[in-house]
Amino acid sequence: MLVSGPLLVPVKECANPECALLLLDDSQARRRRWCSMERCGNLAKVAEYRSRTRNRS
Repeated sequence: MLVSGPLLVPVKECANPECALLLLDDSQARRRRWCSMERCGNLAKVAEYRSRTRNRS
């Protein structure tokens, strides 16, 4: 059972403030941030890139 089992520790909220999904961080370093790259991770990385390149101009 996930709610009381040993897998409860790596359950995290997605780092996207507009996303309400939870994720199971099964990565080796336990540093996963987004529910998926296709859904939130890619949007966050694109926004960060655009912010950096806009500030250079």
